[in-house]
Amino acid sequence: MASQISAGPLPYRWHAGTLQVFLVHPGGPYWQRKDDGAWQIAKGAALPGEALHNAALREFEEEVGARPAGKPWPETALSMRVGPAVREPIVPQQRL
Repeated sequence: MASQISAGPLPYRWHAGTLQVFLVHPGGPYWQRKDDGAWQIAKGAALPGEALHNAALREFEEEVGARPAGKPWPETALSMRVGPAVREPIVPQQRL
């Protein structure tokens, strides 16, 4: 069985000498009042034939309502403890 690959950007910025990254919290009743280990990258599966970079931007826009504005770094592969492998363009931002 082929492993599933998800895509999503990881927007970040440096603010007052501290690295800040943009993460999302899943919704729904299961995640209510659960914060430890719940925060994650806004990500999802690519559509058939869709480039992973385009899928990453589309998924972020679907989940957050806006596209990251910065110029992305080359795609980076991350491994998650649970679930699919993730391909993330790292995107510098002025504001998070």
